[in-house]
Amino acid sequence: MHDHNYHTSTCVIPESTKFLNTKILEDRLGGRSSAVNINDYKMLNSNEFINDILIEFYLNYWYTEKLSEEDRKRTYVFSTYFYTTLAKSFNAFDYPAHFTASQIRHEKVKKWTKNVDIFEKDFVFIPVNENQHWFMAVICFPNLSGKVNMKDGTPVNEPDDDAGRYVVPPIKSIAIGRNESDPNTEDLWPCILILDSLSGGVRRARITATLCDWLKQEYIAKYNGKIKDFSPQAIKGALIKLPQQPNYTDCGLFVIHFFKRFFERPIVDYTLPVRHLENWFSIDEVVKNCQKRRELSSIIISRMKNRGSILPDDIKLPFLDFTDPKNTRLSN
Repeated sequence: MHDHNYHTSTCVIPESTKFLNTKILEDRLGGRSSAVNINDYKMLNSNEFINDILIEFYLNYWYTEKLSEEDRKRTYVFSTYFYTTLAKSFNAFDYPAHFTASQIRHEKVKKWTKNVDIFEKDFVFIPVNENQHWFMAVICFPNLSGKVNMKDGTPVNEPDDDAGRYVVPPIKSIAIGRNESDPNTEDLWPCILILDSLSGGVRRARITATLCDWLKQEYIAKYNGKIKDFSPQAIKGALIKLPQQPNYTDCGLFVIHFFKRFFERPIVDYTLPVRHLENWFSIDEVVKNCQKRRELSSIIISRMKNRGSILPDDIKLPFLDFTDPKNTRLSN
């Protein structure tokens, strides 16, 4: 293997279809295959939108290589195509006449969970792309039925705000695999969190409604017809106030950083509204000197070396521009 194959080239190379489609990495992470080509890699240039290939690669890499065994057991990450397939319009005449809309949507994706029971997970991550914008939906504690006390699992009937909280000593959560504790937090409950770096006040209510319908049908399918309440009253959705992207191009980078940060600095208070994540991290961790783009590039090159990927002698990785995207910053 020639190490120079991993050096970036500053010379101008005709970007033919063949060149752009040259595969630079075939990887298998967490039982999932990833294939990255030069065209995908070029999307790491400043001011470019990263695509689904890069997002899935990073999520699979971080899940497989960086999460603890405990976190992997309690977490499931869907493909970027899952929600697109779930929410895509359909022709009702292609399905049995007695199927409701939510049953049809579930039918389209039922094979995606044939080898996993998402109700045995604490966190289900669902990347979403709408109108060329990426954000993340996180289904939290779908195994719970309503809000419960972290200490003993008893129901909590307090309102969903900051009123009436009390201090408890550090305890071990009843949720599968959870051992986090916080002296200011006493309960957990099922909810759907929307992590969006360009929210602009959009509530994303339709997203949570679609996922609630899917959860209801998935539970029926998984538990032999048993019914569990996944109405908006039982599992509420919330658009969380988070660090916001300063430009129009970095949404995918924020999505993968949200995932990383979720485990590096876990949410310990799930009482809605969640009000403590506006300073979850500095946006410089993503955008300054293209740090997130550099991180992704480094991971790809490292995996290329580990996997023994060899490029043809006449092809080198293209030079990446990591200058700050100053010309695309949003106004305040």
